[in-house]
Amino acid sequence: MTAFMKKMLAPLDIVFNCGEINRSYCPGRYDLSSSGRKFAGISQRRVKQGVAVQIYLCVCGSGSQRAQLIRSFYTQALQGEATRFAYPDIDPKVMASLEEISGCPLTVQGLVHACLCSLQSLGTVQSSSSLSPEESLAFGSYYERMIRRNEKAFDFM
Repeated sequence: MTAFMKKMLAPLDIVFNCGEINRSYCPGRYDLSSSGRKFAGISQRRVKQGVAVQIYLCVCGSGSQRAQLIRSFYTQALQGEATRFAYPDIDPKVMASLEEISGCPLTVQGLVHACLCSLQSLGTVQSSSSLSPEESLAFGSYYERMIRRNEKAFDFM
């Protein structure tokens, strides 16, 4: 995914590193950052008979304002209470959008287009279709599992 992002973002001349950015929100080993400011996070999830690799990209607007909003959410939600999870002490200055980093106006639609073009240049076949009946059934099962998992996380309410 990191190599793909390098290819996709090459026209923007963004030099970035992969590695955890302390005090960012959702910190992890696969944070993508430029000059110490995180703009993306990659995660992997194993699912039955497969693996999902996904990326969060902060495309436009203010990454630090978004981080401030999330920090405020944590503060209000925690209300000084002890929790089962360690929530990051977010420093909004370590977050940025690709738009801020590149200095170019960007949109989500534009980045989706860049993603599809990059995939096409790699020889991938792209198609758009509805879920098959089997996929719809599996989706429903996975969705219900996610709801149950989230209910466990909020069992204190």
